[in-house]
Amino acid sequence: MLCGLLVGIRRKDAPKWLDLIALLVIPIGLAMSLLDFRSIPLLNHILEFAGSAGFLIGSYLLAKDRISGYGWFFLMNAATAWLLYIEHYPLFVPQQVVSIIFIIDATVQRVKSLRAAKALKLTEIPQH
Repeated sequence: MLCGLLVGIRRKDAPKWLDLIALLVIPIGLAMSLLDFRSIPLLNHILEFAGSAGFLIGSYLLAKDRISGYGWFFLMNAATAWLLYIEHYPLFVPQQVVSIIFIIDATVQRVKSLRAAKALKLTEIPQH
């Protein structure tokens, strides 16, 4: 998340050292999750792991301005919605569904802006 904040403030890539730390922390966080579960024997463990992976990887990819980060956030919210449902918290499932709708909208808007930028580059007249 710090990478994304720095990218947003500085309007350029985060420092290499911060990027390296983020790349190291993602597998460490997922490994800690596996150690906490002592394996993944149950469906709810799989869903919790998927939610963690979706957040960690999605945050990193979005900080790097990669559109695939939205897919990881979608995974996070979908896994959380399913987990809340099977854990008998159906009242919170619509909250996750609304989050998924926001993710889909953000993805669509991002794709539109990328297409518009690409179309603009194709129509530019080269200056000699």
